[in-house]
Amino acid sequence: MASYVERDGDWVLRPPGRLEHVNMHLFALRAGRAETQALCDKFINVPTKNAVRASPLFPEFPFVLLTCADIAKGYSEDVDDAHFGWMTERDVGFFLPVTLEWNGQRRVANLLPYLYVDNFVAVLIGREVFGFPKVLADIEFGGPSWKCNVTSTVSVTSNPTQPAGPGTILTVVQQTALPGIPLPSELDEALKVFIDALRLALGLPREDHAPFAKIPMVFLKEFRDATNRTTACHQSVVLAEAGIDGFYGGEMWLLPPLPLFHPFSITIPPYYSVDIVKYLGLDTGPTIHPLVAARVAIDFELPFGSTLWAAP
Repeated sequence: MASYVERDGDWVLRPPGRLEHVNMHLFALRAGRAETQALCDKFINVPTKNAVRASPLFPEFPFVLLTCADIAKGYSEDVDDAHFGWMTERDVGFFLPVTLEWNGQRRVANLLPYLYVDNFVAVLIGREVFGFPKVLADIEFGGPSWKCNVTSTVSVTSNPTQPAGPGTILTVVQQTALPGIPLPSELDEALKVFIDALRLALGLPREDHAPFAKIPMVFLKEFRDATNRTTACHQSVVLAEAGIDGFYGGEMWLLPPLPLFHPFSITIPPYYSVDIVKYLGLDTGPTIHPLVAARVAIDFELPFGSTLWAAP
C-alpha cells in the first residue's frame, strides 16, 4: 500500500478522533419499506455484488433516525495531529439501521444516506478517511424553544439556466416546552429505555439486548474517476464504530398519536438536487412528526475503521 503524502496546510487529520460535550437530539421517523431496501441495494449490495449484504433491520417496520448533534469540542488524538487543536462541529443526518452480512459474519450497523456538517475540516476527514457522505451546510440550533435549521446548496429545478444556491434542507421545531421523561443515568439502561419505546412505537415486542456502548456505521467510500464520467477510481465498504465513553444523562419524549399535541415537528422541502422525503419514503405532508424523540449528552471516540470489501 502506498504511503500517504502529507500536504502543508491540509486538514485530513488522522484517527482516532474524539468528540466531547456532544448534545444530541434523536428522532425516530417511520420510513418506506421499498425505499430503505433500495438504499441498501444502491450503496452496499449492488456495488459489492452481494459480497457485503445489507438489509433494513426491521424490514416489516422500516424506520430511520434523524440525529442533530451539537459538538462543543472535536479533535484528533493522533500523536502527530493532536497539536492542531480542537474545533466545534454541528452534524445533522439520517441513520438507517441495517443487518450487515459479509464473510460469514453478521451484525447490526447504520447506513447513512444523508449527513450535513457545518465544519469543512469535518467534511474532509469524514469523506476521505471513512466515506461519510458529509455535505457542508449552515446549521443553527437554539432559539426561545429548541430549533434546528439546516441550509445548504441546492438546485431547485432541472433548468440549467438557473443558478444553484442556498436552500433549507430541513427544519426541526420544538413546538412546546414540554419537558421529556428523564433517562436513566447509566448508558445501558438509557439505551434500553429508548429502544423499548421505539419498538413499542413501531409495533414490535420488547426484546432483551446485550449491553452496548458503540455506534457501528457502514459507508460506501468512493471517489469519482477523472477520466470516465461513470466510474470510480476507488470504491470500498468501510465499517467504523464510534465508542461512547461518556454519558451525562438526557430525556425522552413518548409522542402521542394526535399530531396536534406533538412537541416536535419536522419540515423537509423537496428539490431537484435532493429529495430526502422521497428517497427515505417518509410521511408526506406539511410536517413530519417523529415516533419517539430523545436528547442525550455524550462523549465519544471514532477510531480507525475496517475495510469489509474493496473493488478490484
